[in-house]
Amino acid sequence: MKIIDLKPPTIAVFSLLVSLAIHYVLPKRYFFYWPILGGFAALIGFFLITWAWANIRKEGNLISPKEEPVVFVTGGAYGTGRNPMYGGILILL
Repeated sequence: MKIIDLKPPTIAVFSLLVSLAIHYVLPKRYFFYWPILGGFAALIGFFLITWAWANIRKEGNLISPKEEPVVFVTGGAYGTGRNPMYGGILILL
């Protein structure tokens, strides 16, 4: 499986452009469904952040940028992506 190497600012700009394109392409009558879709996306982002946090805690690491990590976490959410917490925050936003 080939991994696409995208930096978080590139993903954020791409997400903004896609959001603007959807906003101008879809008619206003579909506006009712956006809060439902936004709530669903927020739940997915929150789940991803929580899953990554649980994986870190399960391995015995502290979630503190000032502490040295005990082990390198590669399972769970970290097995699917390099930065699942950043991805969850991006989806949540």
